[in-house]
Amino acid sequence: MVDKGTIWLDIDEIPTECKILYNAEDLDRMVESQVKRIARDYRFDDVVIVPIREGGMMYAQDLLKGLNATGDVNVVGVEPIKVSSYGNERESSGSLVWTDRLPDNMIAKYGGALILLVDDIVDSARTMWGVSTELRRQYYNTDFEVRTVAAFDKPLRRRYELRHFQADYVGIVLEGTPFLGGYGLDINGLYRDMRLVVEVPV
Repeated sequence: MVDKGTIWLDIDEIPTECKILYNAEDLDRMVESQVKRIARDYRFDDVVIVPIREGGMMYAQDLLKGLNATGDVNVVGVEPIKVSSYGNERESSGSLVWTDRLPDNMIAKYGGALILLVDDIVDSARTMWGVSTELRRQYYNTDFEVRTVAAFDKPLRRRYELRHFQADYVGIVLEGTPFLGGYGLDINGLYRDMRLVVEVPV
């Protein structure tokens, strides 16, 4: 990987030098690639983007802009949900905590559509697997189809029982298990809105 330099961030009130892994240009290329794949696979289909808050919001906004620009898919709605297996911790708790679910009138509102479930990263896979499984159960035998989209994948962090889980669309597969921040990924609740991704020393 090309050296992209470092950036100093205040982490727990301690100035910390973090290595830049992906800059804005890298992220733009990743989004463009994902948009092309989705638009190719679901040309002329209606799409509802479902970001998992808070991490998936920034990536979902970029996907929305890119998909709308293609003119090949019809984005009919954005329905954020809030669910996590992490809370404020770095390790998965092992259980999902739902705060906001999809509205009860999804079928009446959209009839049927492709649901793009969007998150910043798949690592343990508990959140993405749990939410996508629940949505597929909820909309079984309807005109909704659920597909999963992640900006980043950290397969070495998988729980053993989910070791075979793979999101349908992945932007960047990461080697190792680095602790990351930026582009939706928070560092102790901060820096989600940075348009770059850094590795935080641990």
